[in-house]
Amino acid sequence: MQVTKRCPKCKIVKPSNEFYRTRGRVGDLSVYCKACQATKNAEYRKRPDFNSRMAGYMRNNYKRLKFKALQVVSHNDQPRCANCGCDYLPLLQINHKNGGGRKEKAQYCTNRVFYRAIIKGRRAIDDLDVLCSVCNAIHYVKLKYNKQYRILYLGDPAATA
Repeated sequence: MQVTKRCPKCKIVKPSNEFYRTRGRVGDLSVYCKACQATKNAEYRKRPDFNSRMAGYMRNNYKRLKFKALQVVSHNDQPRCANCGCDYLPLLQINHKNGGGRKEKAQYCTNRVFYRAIIKGRRAIDDLDVLCSVCNAIHYVKLKYNKQYRILYLGDPAATA
C-alpha cells in the first residue's frame, strides 16, 4: 500500500515518493513536496544577501574544517609545523610523508572532503604530517629531485633599502 501525505504549501495529497526523505522526522518525509521545496529553495537563493551570506559561511566552515583536521593530524590542540614550529594557521598544510598528495586529492576532489575524512577517522593519519608551506615545498623538492635544499630568508627587501 502506497503511503500518502498532504503538502501544507500546495495543499495536495501526494504519494510518499513526491517528498524528500528526512531523517528524524515522523515518517522520515520532509514537510513540503519536492516541487514546493524546489520553489522555496529558488526563492531563498534569489534573496539579495544570499551570495554574501553563503560565501561567509563556506569560508568560515572551511577554516574550521582545516583547523580540526590539522589538530587531528598533529595530535595537538594548537597545530604547528613539524620542522620549524610555525603556528600561523593560513600557512599550515597537511603533508603526505611519502608523497602522493596530488593523487589522493584527485580521489577526494576537494580539500573539504579530505579534511572531513580525516576528522571522521575514515582516512588513516599515520602517513600524514603538518608542515608550513615553506617546509612542505622543501619536502616536495627533496622527494622529487632527491636533493637537499636550504632556504635562506633575507628578510623584507623594502626594510633594508
